[in-house]
Order: sequence, then C-alpha cells, then structure tokens
Amino acid sequence: MMKLHDSLTDAVADVSADLPALLDGSRRQGLALRRRRRVLAAVGATAAVAVLAGGGYAVAASVGHGAHTTLSWAAASPSSGVTAPLTGRGLTAALAAAVEEVADGDLTEFRGAGGRQPMAELLFAPGTDGVPGLVHLDLQRLSSYGVASDYGCDQPYMHDCTSQQLPDGDTLRTYTDESSGSARAYRRYVAEVLSPRRDLRLVLGATNTRQDEKHAVRDDPVLSPAQLSTVALLPWWSLTRIPAEYAEAGQRLPSYTGLDLSTD
Repeated sequence: MMKLHDSLTDAVADVSADLPALLDGSRRQGLALRRRRRVLAAVGATAAVAVLAGGGYAVAASVGHGAHTTLSWAAASPSSGVTAPLTGRGLTAALAAAVEEVADGDLTEFRGAGGRQPMAELLFAPGTDGVPGLVHLDLQRLSSYGVASDYGCDQPYMHDCTSQQLPDGDTLRTYTDESSGSARAYRRYVAEVLSPRRDLRLVLGATNTRQDEKHAVRDDPVLSPAQLSTVALLPWWSLTRIPAEYAEAGQRLPSYTGLDLSTD
C-alpha cells in the first residue's frame, strides 16, 4: 500500500492547481445548478425536459424566500428570434430575467407600463444581505429630449460620471445620483444608453431605497454600475417590441401592478 501511495505522490508532484480559478468555477457551476433546480421544481419534469432539450426560455413558478419571490429562466438569453408587441408585463419580465443573470437574490413587487414611454421596476434583495432596493428601467425617445450629440457628463447631479462611445455609435453613460448627508442618504447608480440609430434613450437605475428618492433602507444600491451596464447593453431593448419569450413570461409574473392605463 505504501508503494502505491509513494507512486501516486511522485506522479502528481509537478502538478499545480489554480485555486482561485477553481473556486470561481465552482461558484459559477453552483449558481447555474441552483437555477436549473428551481426550473425543475417549478415546471415539473416533463416541461423541464422540453425546455432544456429545446434550449428555449421558460419562466418558472415562484419560489418563496420569506416575503420575496425568485423567478428563474432556463437560458441566458432568448433564442427564438421571435418578437411580440412590448407591454409593461413583458418589459418587467425582461428586466427581472436580466437582473437574475448579473446577481443572485430575490425579486418582488413587479410594476410596469407599456405605451409611449415604457417602464418597469421591481424590488431586488441581493443574496449577500437580503435587504431589497429598487431597480427601475425607463425607455424614451432620444429625439424628444434634444440632448447634445456628445452625451457628456455635464449635469450637476451626475457624480463619478463616465461616458464612452460604443462601436455601433451608441453611448454608454454611468453616474451616481445622490443626496448629501449620512451614509444612509439617498443614492442611485445609473447606466444610460443613448442610441441615435434606434432613437432610444434607456435609463436603468438601482437605488438604496424601496421607492425612488424615499428613505434609504441600505447603504448602497442593490446593483453596481458594472452590473447595470451589462443589463443596459443587452441588445433587445426597444420602445415597441420585446422577445416573445419575455412577453409570455410577463403573463406569469406574480403580484404585477400596472403603472398607467396602457393595455398590458
């Protein structure tokens, strides 16, 4: 037995392990496995097999975590290429799916609107501390604001602002909007996409409050500027259409509240 042990020791003597990479890979695999288990538990074995085999997008039934709700999607992005008319429900479902792709946590209080200025918002509680904050998305026609073509950081409320032009001609702008005072003062991280080619101004924000500019419930917003930028740059945001997978998922959102009189 000792000879076998010595032989194995000699065989792996020159092998080294990248422990940080292994740890990161294990975490990613764990999150993916947890999302898949949520799908299997919610939609049943037959439906789950169909979803995984087809590579499509499916919304799972809610999984409760106290007062919160977690929705899970079976893929990282919609794959059918089919679109549907944009509604508040569909836009809110798209926002919920995108948030789940960049952060682990619980979603609740879904609200949205279709119409000429679509919007969506929800509360997101990061898995790190479980304290919810507001995430909001507003879609507007860029031409209606007459903003300058350089899209710089020229507004007094834009703290720590960065602005960069993207290869497709769009501009990504990030900044912090905050009030003065204690650590628990109002704070909002914002990522904007200004797209002349689509006549679209996308404003995506995350706050440290449960409602915009109300009393802070946590020190920092629930998503970072980098996470917001990832969501804001997803290619399917539009004023009029949404991937059909999200339109369908929107019909299953729990506790949805319309923010205006648009037909949802």
